Amino acid sequence: MPTLEPGLITPHQILDQEYKRARREAARQTRLDIATFPLTCPYLTEQILGDWLPE
Repeated sequence: MPTLEPGLITPHQILDQEYKRARREAARQTRLDIATFPLTCPYLTEQILGDWLPE
């Protein structure tokens, strides 16, 4: 019986993909070098999905 599990994308994978896209877009919009922005998201997936907010 086929399973959908191998094709599922985890929240961590989505965050990784979207952060990369957002990093490029932020560099484009601000005209800052892309190296200005962290290579990876500075927040954990659990923090973003939970009730935690940065100060």
